[in-house]
Amino acid sequence: MNSYIATRDVKQKHYRKLLEKTNVVGVGVGRKIVNGRTTEELSIKVYVEKKQVSSRLSDSDMIPKTIDGVKTDVIEIGKIRFQGRRDRNRPTQGGDSIGSCHSLAFGYISAGTLGLALIDKTDGKEVLLSNNHVIANLDTDTENRANAGDPIVQPGTLDGGSCSTDRIGTLKRWIPFTLTGDNLIDAAVADLDNEADALECQVGCDIGRVEGYRPLGEGDLNIQVQKCGRTTGYTTGTVIDVDATVNVSYEVLTATGIIVRTLTFNNQIITTDMSDSGDSGSLILDMQKKAVGLLFAGSNTATIANRIEVVLDVLNLELCPSPDLHCRIGGPDRRIRCLLGGPDTDIHCVIGGPDRRIRCLLGGPDTDIHCRIGGPDITIHCITGGPDSLTPLCLACGPDSPIGCGTGGPNDLIRVDGCAAGPQINIKVNPGIDPGRLVILDLEKIPDSMRASVEKMLKKMADER
Repeated sequence: MNSYIATRDVKQKHYRKLLEKTNVVGVGVGRKIVNGRTTEELSIKVYVEKKQVSSRLSDSDMIPKTIDGVKTDVIEIGKIRFQGRRDRNRPTQGGDSIGSCHSLAFGYISAGTLGLALIDKTDGKEVLLSNNHVIANLDTDTENRANAGDPIVQPGTLDGGSCSTDRIGTLKRWIPFTLTGDNLIDAAVADLDNEADALECQVGCDIGRVEGYRPLGEGDLNIQVQKCGRTTGYTTGTVIDVDATVNVSYEVLTATGIIVRTLTFNNQIITTDMSDSGDSGSLILDMQKKAVGLLFAGSNTATIANRIEVVLDVLNLELCPSPDLHCRIGGPDRRIRCLLGGPDTDIHCVIGGPDRRIRCLLGGPDTDIHCRIGGPDITIHCITGGPDSLTPLCLACGPDSPIGCGTGGPNDLIRVDGCAAGPQINIKVNPGIDPGRLVILDLEKIPDSMRASVEKMLKKMADER
C-alpha cells in the first residue's frame, strides 16, 4: 500500500496535466471510495464538475485508473466558486458579515464573512482577517483593485452596510492573486478604527474562543470540522483532502463587462459541503475549537479552505494569545509589557542589574513591588511597605501558561509550592529554571476593574495544574 508522502509526491508530479483536462477542477490525496464506502487505500483524488460517461470524453480528457502505480478516484463536486450573519454587530466577531467600500468604484456591492479578529505581529495591533476577494476586491498581480486604507464596513454593503455609518476599519495588507502561477491563500487583513469594536479570537454561532490552531496532515482525513458563516451560519463537515490543488472560477466586473477567470490554488483543504455564497472568509475549526483553515471557495458538494498555518505565516499574524493578559518582550532592558484591560492598568516588568532586580509597576509609583533574587535556595525577597501588605501569587511564563509571555514548554513552568505573606517568600523552582522569569502580583493592590479578569486567569491556571 502506498504511503501518504509517496501518493502526494505522485499527485504533485501530475496535477498540472490533470487540471488541464476538461471538467477537472481539483486534484488531491485521500481515501479511495468504492461502492459508496470509504476504504483505507490512499488514492489520487480527481475532482470534476460533473462525471461523464466515457463515450462523451476524448482520449486526452480521460482520467487514467492509475498514475505511476497509484489508483485514482474521480469525485464529482461541481464548479468551485468563491463563497454569514448579516446584521450590524458591535463588537463584531468571527462569522459576521463584512465587506469593502472600494468595490463600489467597480460598480457592485458585496459581502463576505469575517474570519476572526487577531494580532498583527508586525505592530502588535488587533486586525480583522478575511479573504482577498471579500475585503481587497479581487486584487491581482496584474490589476490593482485595492488600496491600503480602503474603508471596510460591517456588515458588507450587500447586507445594507453604509460606508459612512458602518465603517469598522481600513484595509491593511493582502496577498494579490497570481493569474499565471499557483496561489496558496486568499487572505487579507484590515486595521480596526476602534479595537473595542471586535472581540479578539471569538467566533459566533456559540463556538466561542478559538483554542489555537492545528495543521492538518494525513491522520486528519475524515475528521469533523465546524464553522460560522454569514450565509449558512453554523455548519459542520468532514475533511476529505488536506493537500489538494484546485481551479477556482470567478466572475469579475471590468470596464469591458463581466469576464470569467480561473485561479489555481495549491495545498488546500477540501471538506464536504458546509458553506454557500457569502460564507467566504469563515474560519474553519476542528471540534476542539482549534483553527484549521480559512474558507474561501466551494461548490454544490464541497467546501475549500486555505491552510490556517500558511495564512498566519504569510500575513505574519498571531492567533489567539492569552485571553486576559497579553505580554510582549523586547528592548535592551528585557522589558515585559503586559496589558490587562487597558493602558491605565499596564504592568511593566524590567529584569536586569547586578542584583537581577525585577521591578514591576502597577498603576503608579506607590504600588511598586521590588524583588531581589539570591541565596542558595533561590529565595525571593519582596518589599512593599509592610509584612502584612503583601498577598503574592507566583506565575510562570510559557506557551501553556495563561499569562502567555516568554517561551518554552511544560518543563519551563515554575512550580509554586509555598507562597506565604510577608517580606520574605520561599519559592521552590524546578532545577535549572531561571527564576528571573517569575512574575509576582500584589493582589491587594490590583484595581477593582481588573480583579475579575485576574481571578479568572488564576482559576484557569489552578485548574490546569
